[in-house]
Amino acid sequence: MSGHRMDWSKKPVRPKSDLVLRSGLPAWIIRALRDSGVKRLSTLAGMSDEALLIIPGIGRRSVSLIREEIDRLADIRSAPSRRGDNGHNEAR
Repeated sequence: MSGHRMDWSKKPVRPKSDLVLRSGLPAWIIRALRDSGVKRLSTLAGMSDEALLIIPGIGRRSVSLIREEIDRLADIRSAPSRRGDNGHNEAR
């Protein structure tokens, strides 16, 4: 083995569910977003509806679906985990 170690601190780890491509959005919305350079739902969450409407191929219905997907993922992330009160997995 070589003495090289990977420096994982260079790039923050983001959950895969943040990717527009892996979201539950329809393909036509994903295509419009990616063609405009938007790859992450976290980017969309910080944008106003007016800013989203400027993106070619994104209309009012698209904005509504994007907001619903962002809310759905926020609900999933805030759901309680299957861990005990001490933060460790419970023995089964």
